[in-house]
Amino acid sequence: SLHDALPISLTVIAGLAATQHGVVTREQLRARGIPPRTIDQHILDARLFRVHRNVYALGCQPHSQRAYWLAAVLACGEDSSLTHTSGSWLLKFFRQPGAPHVTAPRRKRIPGIHCHWATIPTDERTRRDGIPVTTAARTLLDLGDILDEDAFVEAVNEAWAMRLVDRRRILEVATRHPTRRGAARLRAVFDTQNAPTRRKLERAFLRFIKRFD
Repeated sequence: SLHDALPISLTVIAGLAATQHGVVTREQLRARGIPPRTIDQHILDARLFRVHRNVYALGCQPHSQRAYWLAAVLACGEDSSLTHTSGSWLLKFFRQPGAPHVTAPRRKRIPGIHCHWATIPTDERTRRDGIPVTTAARTLLDLGDILDEDAFVEAVNEAWAMRLVDRRRILEVATRHPTRRGAARLRAVFDTQNAPTRRKLERAFLRFIKRFD
């Protein structure tokens, strides 16, 4: 009966949620043998909290930033990745609060998520803390499309200082995506100097030298 199935299914849900920052999808629960009516009953009983369509947090709203990020990636579907400023925050080299950025291979429009459309090559994707995310080099390429100059150079500098990227990886991703604005900006960083600088005053001085030859 439904009454008997609820405690059993809750154990299954809790086990899955424990590996996914407390969030699960309806598809994942169905794949584990939990019937739709049992899932719906857990929602009615407030055991599952709706984060996005068919994506739920166990018991209450997501309790961490990573839970919100993973929920956003799950909502965008298979082969989606955390990207742009959300990806750089997860990778710990550039932090900018805001709605999660997710790139998916199919067009999506989901409230509360900055959805981008692209098929990301396998070698430009990785996982961090169980969350699919773009590599640091690919993340910098994406940041080059949206950040102002100072913020973009800061992001490149921090990724470089943390040894998340090197010149080869940077130029490789820029060459692979030659029409992207971010590619031109990545190349410009290394055309101006042999390696990024860490201090704003140093960067300002380099611009001064370039401007006045």
